[in-house]
Amino acid sequence: MSRGRKKVQKNEKSIFLSVFKFVKKYGNKKKFQKDVKSFISRMGLNVAKICGENKKRLKKIVLKTIGFFENLVKYVLKKLVLSSKYIDYYYSKYKLQAPRFLKFHLKYLLKTQGGVFFVILYFIFLILGIWKVNDIVNLSVGSNLATAFFFGTAAIVGSLLAIVTSFSQFAIQNAFSMLPKGFYEIAVNVWKYIVIFFLVGTIVFSLLIAGLEYGRLGMGFSGLSIGIALTLVGVSFFLIYLLNRQIYSDINPENVLLKAAKQAVDTLSGLYKTVANLARIEQRDPKKNITQSDLVEVEALFYQSPQVKTILNNVNLRLAYLFDYHDSLVSTEQKSAAREVLDYIRGTIIQYLISRKNNSLIFPEPTALLAMTSDSKDFLQPNLERLMSVSEVYMRKQDTYGIMHVVNLFIALANTSAEIKYLRLRRSENPILEQVRGYFDMIMQRAININSFEGIYQGLSFYKVDAYIAIEKHLHLELNSLYSTLWKLAASAISTRHEPALGEIFNVYTFVLDKLIVSRYFNLEIELSYLLRHLKDLTYFSYLSVVSNGTTRDNLFTQNDIGKPYEKLRDLSFWIVQQASRARSQRQKEEWQSIFITVVDELRQIIRDLAQELKNADHILVLIFGQIIRDIGKLLVDLANDGQWTSHYPELKIQITSYMALPHWFVSEAEKIDTHSSTYDSLVEAVAQMGLAGLQKGMTETALSAMRIVFQFANDMFTKEKPERHLGFTEPRTVEYACYIGILALKLGKEEMIQSLIPQIRSFEEAYLRNHFSNVPEGIDIYRISPSPNRLREEVEGLIQDRNRWQFERWGLYDARETLFGLIGEEDISNFVDRVWPRTEAV
Repeated sequence: MSRGRKKVQKNEKSIFLSVFKFVKKYGNKKKFQKDVKSFISRMGLNVAKICGENKKRLKKIVLKTIGFFENLVKYVLKKLVLSSKYIDYYYSKYKLQAPRFLKFHLKYLLKTQGGVFFVILYFIFLILGIWKVNDIVNLSVGSNLATAFFFGTAAIVGSLLAIVTSFSQFAIQNAFSMLPKGFYEIAVNVWKYIVIFFLVGTIVFSLLIAGLEYGRLGMGFSGLSIGIALTLVGVSFFLIYLLNRQIYSDINPENVLLKAAKQAVDTLSGLYKTVANLARIEQRDPKKNITQSDLVEVEALFYQSPQVKTILNNVNLRLAYLFDYHDSLVSTEQKSAAREVLDYIRGTIIQYLISRKNNSLIFPEPTALLAMTSDSKDFLQPNLERLMSVSEVYMRKQDTYGIMHVVNLFIALANTSAEIKYLRLRRSENPILEQVRGYFDMIMQRAININSFEGIYQGLSFYKVDAYIAIEKHLHLELNSLYSTLWKLAASAISTRHEPALGEIFNVYTFVLDKLIVSRYFNLEIELSYLLRHLKDLTYFSYLSVVSNGTTRDNLFTQNDIGKPYEKLRDLSFWIVQQASRARSQRQKEEWQSIFITVVDELRQIIRDLAQELKNADHILVLIFGQIIRDIGKLLVDLANDGQWTSHYPELKIQITSYMALPHWFVSEAEKIDTHSSTYDSLVEAVAQMGLAGLQKGMTETALSAMRIVFQFANDMFTKEKPERHLGFTEPRTVEYACYIGILALKLGKEEMIQSLIPQIRSFEEAYLRNHFSNVPEGIDIYRISPSPNRLREEVEGLIQDRNRWQFERWGLYDARETLFGLIGEEDISNFVDRVWPRTEAV
């Protein structure tokens, strides 16, 4: 590198350092630029010559330096603004939280730890007082005064102890007047009282001895003696404070309950550990050869020993005391405290069930043939009987919260007992669950006897849990017992017109249906058939009762509740089809498809049986059934044309035919029908929808069957419509549904269907003219009255205008007419009218 180049770089460096000093010195941008310019001008021409070739580079460095400091200032200002915001935020926050902290947290701290603070302060002041005793005591006092001092101090301490003892005895007697006698031993810490009395008595005795010694020896006061005396007095005061605090803690009912429950739970936990340890000790015996799998059975046998049963009897005695205390609280209207006692009882019983989860034994029931019982029966029976009494008290008092508490207690027991495993059990049974459910059944029977609406209504929530457990654990006998109990409760609700309970019973049936199908119960077809027979009978008797009492038509909610199980089956049918389409294996798909066939077949049989028994076609239940038939029928048509369901096509075909004929059962079995409601139309609607769906899928036979059934509806209306409604409007409106199918068939070129439809229309028009216009007096033009003999043609021609309006309004009713409008145009309706009623027939 040349000497000239080195010199230039050296000058550049010196210039840069000078510029940097100026930048550091001046913060103002304008002032800085001015000083830089003056500095460079003072450099003269030499600088210009030296830096001429690096002028751009120098300018760039200067600008970068200025920009750096500008950004630095902006960054600092930004952080200062942000810091001020944080300061304002935390100041406002803690300003608001400080009073709350003092009010709640500090108050709670003083309440819980106040005794510790008091003790510390007390002994600090006591020590300071004794330390300064020499400054305040006159040591020239004689022995007589010293004796009087010690005797007086002993008298004060003894008197205070006597007063506190008397007051404490009174407080204990008053507090325990409501507690059972068994709680005295639990609540009162006798050994603590004895220790405190002994220590205070020792202090009093020591002070008396000190007084006698001073009198006999002729000694005067000393700093040491007065310090010892004051120390004993201070300690005695502190011991009396501890005694008073312990007494108030013992007479607190909350602490008494906690101790009683804790002792029972600790006893059960300790018993479980002891039994497990004894079983492991027995396993070490080489003569018995006990394997690890036999260890649980050894534990179960230890629970049958007299010593263990004695311990369990003591626990039951504790529970009996808790029940007694609960009853006393209920009698004095302390409801919240009484429910808290029930919580402790529940925790104790559940702890026992948990300890017997894997080591329970099962025995034949001596009083019942083929029945089984568990080795926990003797422990549970007295407690469940007391719970029966408790529930009856709540039901008689109409205490809703108390009833709910008892029901929740039984639900907790049922859930816990469901997890118990029995040794050497060969069939699906759970004796403890059966025992819990059996006692709850008796509670419901008492609710029926005393006519407790709230007891029945709240108790039904237990049976949902019971049903869920029975289905999950495959407890078939438990389900049978559940159905029997629900039938009794339903009979009571029907006889007493307790409609909310009746609706809740149907909700329980709906819940059971859902769980049976979703879980793919192992014998679903048998169980579903048995359940639906119960449901059918209950539906029929509920219908008879509410109709005869005149309440069903006034209570729409009850009617909807009765129909919920059937609507649930409809919804589950669609859900099953989805599961079949999502199945990962062919076996799962076949299983879901078989379940679908079973469900729709059972539903069809139930609806048909109800149609024969109800003998009614204008009730809201029939409206629900009509909607169900429509939805299931259309689904069956879709599945029959689905390639994934080819193996079940014959069964689907049978179901389509059966569902097609199902709506007519309601009309054929009814004596008279009120066609003013939409119920009758829902039946015809279901058939027409299936016919339209079949026609779209190319199932001509299904569409022809739908048209024939629609004409059967119309012919039945000639004789079955109620006289006050028999004006001639219903029959043409009914045949109009057959014309829907005919219009679509004509558009699709189904000539054979049109050839079948036209003779049926001609036959209907002749019957219509004969039934409604044969008695018209002479001289009256029948074509000028309403309705006229051309009523059917007028109805069909009116579809042209309706189709035109639908094109712009789109009502969203999703009925047969709107389905048809989505498939045809106005010209298709005109073509159908011209084909069925040629111009030469126009009148």
